[in-house]
Amino acid sequence: MKKVWIILLSLCLMGTAVAAAPAEGETAEPEAAPVEEIIDLSGYDDDTLVALLDQVQSEIVARHIEKTALLRAGTYVFGEDIPAGKYILTKSEQAQDSGKIGLFTADQTVDDTPSKLYDYISSDEDYEAYIIAEEGDWMILQIPCDLTISPGVVFQ
Repeated sequence: MKKVWIILLSLCLMGTAVAAAPAEGETAEPEAAPVEEIIDLSGYDDDTLVALLDQVQSEIVARHIEKTALLRAGTYVFGEDIPAGKYILTKSEQAQDSGKIGLFTADQTVDDTPSKLYDYISSDEDYEAYIIAEEGDWMILQIPCDLTISPGVVFQ
């Protein structure tokens, strides 16, 4: 009698799996609509649109989606200009000159020596650094750099 119940239960489970499977030519999930069809951004004011951009960038960082941004020479604050997170900083192909790179903690001033990263990059050398930037940290770049969200260690 136990064997009959086991066989009957197994047939029910297999029937459920077959019924849930997509038919031939169908996809398992519906295709996502293009972004422009999902959200009409034209009705948002500038402040709301900037806040939405910050939220999207923070979510990209949280999901470890690898994206790269060109940073021109200047000063950047993490949590305001760039989401806090883990990044790979490289000298941009657009960098023609030499210059310094400094990553400061939130409580440091421009008169302090950067405690997180301080390098001089010459125009003829490649450069790459892994950085962890927390909310309020800030960075000074004297040359253009590429900043790539680090997905962390990727095992293959």
